[in-house]
Amino acid sequence: MNRPVLPPWLVIALRYFRAGRSGFVSFVSFVSLTSLALGIAALIVVLSVMNGFDRALQHRILGLVPLAFVENVLDPRAIPASPLIAGAARFVRTQGMISHQGSVHVLQLYGIEPQRESVMSTLGDAMRSGALEALTPQARGIVIGRPLAFFLRLLPGDKVSVIVLRRRPDGRVVPVVLAVTLVGTFEVGAELDYLLAFLHVDDLLQVGALAGERGVRLAVHDPFDVRRLHDAIAPLLPAGARWSDWSESYGQLFDTVAMEKSMMGALLALIVAIAGFSIVAGLAMLVGEKRADVAMLATMGLDRRDLARIFAAQGVLVGLFGIAIGVPTGVALSFTITRIASFLQSVFGVTMLQGTYFDSVPSHLVWSDVLLVSCGAWIMSTAAAIQPALRAYRLQPARVLQQY
Repeated sequence: MNRPVLPPWLVIALRYFRAGRSGFVSFVSFVSLTSLALGIAALIVVLSVMNGFDRALQHRILGLVPLAFVENVLDPRAIPASPLIAGAARFVRTQGMISHQGSVHVLQLYGIEPQRESVMSTLGDAMRSGALEALTPQARGIVIGRPLAFFLRLLPGDKVSVIVLRRRPDGRVVPVVLAVTLVGTFEVGAELDYLLAFLHVDDLLQVGALAGERGVRLAVHDPFDVRRLHDAIAPLLPAGARWSDWSESYGQLFDTVAMEKSMMGALLALIVAIAGFSIVAGLAMLVGEKRADVAMLATMGLDRRDLARIFAAQGVLVGLFGIAIGVPTGVALSFTITRIASFLQSVFGVTMLQGTYFDSVPSHLVWSDVLLVSCGAWIMSTAAAIQPALRAYRLQPARVLQQY
């Protein structure tokens, strides 16, 4: 069986690349490859961690708050159908206070339909005690965050007073006290644990004309489709309906997370850029070291373009090996960074996320990020070889040989 015949320039390029002779040029090439691999791995890990924080915030915050809300419409059947909508239910949102044994806490009251909540939010998954089914108009129940219940010294079954505002026909706003029973607690590990309380929607509607918002809450398959949904159904909504969505309250938060991800990616991309400069320096010195060899090859009939290809292939090979080492390392670290961070915290007795609602470092690997980093590293390493390759192309064999 005949072996495939490689072009001469590629054979020489491979021999230069795997040459075992030590020297400064070899050391620079090793540093270039190592820097490229480390930069790729670090970039993949950081992007995965930032994706993890973004995903955790989406689950914790957007899982509870209304993704879209149509105010002044109390019949879900009045909402135009759309494939973007996952569900619809009556909803009331108003400010209130919860009082127990002299302690008073301001929070936002959500009036929900418990039987629809599995479609509308992740509240059911976040329950730590009790059940949403206990929220019935007859029982006058309430569900609050477990940290808030601990702060108020409340246990399931305890009676508590909830103060809401009612707007009278004459326009005056007066407080109304509701006697409710704590039927359950939830916890999502975010500020919402202290800010939200859930009652049955009929409990709040029975109070009267609330100084708050009432309407239909919409669940969306993708939270980032709310603008598309608004554009699709806004012209078809009943007269007097007012649209709001999560981006009005939390849009800046997620924009900040996205900006931080971009900035961290740009900063760590500098490591890959430094590796690119190292490739340029290493190949430039390699061209200088091999000037005599290049001149001999030229006099033996090797085309100038093939001479340039020899050194261009060096940059390509450094990129290939850097990607081959850096990508698996970054992927492996992305899948284990949570356990690694927890281990380091236990060994050194420090808390990396102290002062936040996170007790561990989240990570979510996005393969499109891995592909983007790999392609970027490949392009950079290939581009870094252009200048040294052109330098080899412009060498004058006669002048070089006269020096020896």
